[in-house]
Amino acid sequence: MITSGFFPDVNGDRLYTNDFLARWVHSFISNGIYNGDFAIKPGENMNVILPTGQAWINGYYCHNDGDVILPVANAGGVLKRKDTVVLRWDINTRDITAKVLTGKFASAPVAPPIVRNAEQYDLKLAEISIAAGAISITQSAITDTRLDNKVCGIVHGTVEQVDTTTLYNQIQSDLSQFKGVSEADFSNWSDEQKQLFNAWFDSVRNTLDEDTAGHLLNLINAISDSKDQANGIAGLNGNGVVPLEQGGTGQKSLSAFRNAAGLGNTTGPLPIANGGHGCNNRVDGLHAMGINWGTSAAPTSAAANSFYIQLL
Repeated sequence: MITSGFFPDVNGDRLYTNDFLARWVHSFISNGIYNGDFAIKPGENMNVILPTGQAWINGYYCHNDGDVILPVANAGGVLKRKDTVVLRWDINTRDITAKVLTGKFASAPVAPPIVRNAEQYDLKLAEISIAAGAISITQSAITDTRLDNKVCGIVHGTVEQVDTTTLYNQIQSDLSQFKGVSEADFSNWSDEQKQLFNAWFDSVRNTLDEDTAGHLLNLINAISDSKDQANGIAGLNGNGVVPLEQGGTGQKSLSAFRNAAGLGNTTGPLPIANGGHGCNNRVDGLHAMGINWGTSAAPTSAAANSFYIQLL
């Protein structure tokens, strides 16, 4: 049957229904949201927020003028879950509402599918990843699906819109790859650090007993008791010096130390008898060793075992 409109009504022969009006609007306005609208964001605890925005579904208009809080079901203790956030057109309830479709718990969860039939039609706004034991929802747990034309898309008019699905898929692929690599690196780093910490803690735990303070006091007392003992902490003897058996010199002055070490009991140059040259300066020391220099040639009667250096 061919239908047309809108023509002037004569005695009720051109009455147009809301269904006809919706089909007429849908002929030049596509399903979708307005660009930038309805970006799902985390709320407090296990809630997400639907912000302001506009949308068209099957020729029916939706407008939200304030934040709407959408409760999310509690997380599981062991398994994960994925939920789906949608705008749902329902011809039976005669409205468009926002809903969170709760998924099933699984080790590799899949978000619930959207509904699209003669009575209900969904625009998928986001997916929410619910970690095991989660008590709140972070922004990183929300995957935006508004640019995917297969499940949502942006409203366009009589001119065909640019397909954003390819762009959306590329963005999601890049994010997934980045997230996978980053989480793996972080997990490896955490495990390594945890192993190092556990090894250190075990070594400390084997040292400390239940009464930590008392045990530490015992260690301190043991260190103090080792003072002046062999292989213990060095202490001063009755003369106020570290004794030889404790690694000291046993002497109170430099001259006494030199005499005890066989270097001569003197503060002057090391005597010849103690292995020195007995001289107070380098020139005399060289002469004492038989090294002479000057501008004259070596004398014919040079001393035996002497070196003569002529400076030209």
